[in-house]
Amino acid sequence: MSGHLSVRDRWRIISLSLDQGMPPNQIAIVINCTRRTVFNILRLFRETNDVTEREGRGRTLLNNTKRIQDSIIA
Repeated sequence: MSGHLSVRDRWRIISLSLDQGMPPNQIAIVINCTRRTVFNILRLFRETNDVTEREGRGRTLLNNTKRIQDSIIA
């Protein structure tokens, strides 16, 4: 199981769930990820109508330069 899913796999999760009606347990097996990941991707899609993380959702992006600068100063 990889650390992060590709954008392609994220859209595949949405398609398997909404277009084909596949349950999250089965999607997790097909995509080779955890059920929690499937639920998180589905929730993200419901909230944003997209499958990519965006700043401002309560989560700091890993490549956020302000976060990096703050950690260097501290």
